[in-house]
Amino acid sequence: MNKYLLTFLFLLHAPLVSADSYTDAWKEYYSQNYHYAMQVFSELANQGNIYCQAIVGVYHAAKFKYIDEKEPDPYEPSIVLAEITKKHKSGDIEATFLLALMHDEGWAANQDKPLSKRLYIQASEAGHTAAQTHLAEYYELGIAGDKDIESAIYWYKKASEGGSVFSKVMIKQLQ
Repeated sequence: MNKYLLTFLFLLHAPLVSADSYTDAWKEYYSQNYHYAMQVFSELANQGNIYCQAIVGVYHAAKFKYIDEKEPDPYEPSIVLAEITKKHKSGDIEATFLLALMHDEGWAANQDKPLSKRLYIQASEAGHTAAQTHLAEYYELGIAGDKDIESAIYWYKKASEGGSVFSKVMIKQLQ
């Protein structure tokens, strides 16, 4: 089971909060303040942020997949997929990461682990911290390829340099 998405399972929907920015939400997420980060992502999604709509959509899909709690999709999956794909094709690295995440979990897109891995690699090489964490996990668990602990540690270290507390923990566990 995807450890990165599992952290979403412990999040509860909470009242909307004042959101500073998408970047601040990711900083909170990397600091393991998952509950607050999800509140911010949800508020920004409600304001029309397509990136946050993808995150919230994947969150809902993960809840259903892992804890059998089905909620209706809060956003139209086909519209989110089309917009994220368009942004990815224009070179938007955030969209590349989100497209990988959508294919990883099968929300709004066909589940396709090899494609997800290629997209995670692309976003990771561009310095995207969350993509680096996912890619490290793919290598650690042998998803869409053989297990490669050395590569997993490499990408966890890169993500750690980007502020991922989770990745710091994983490095210690793997070494």
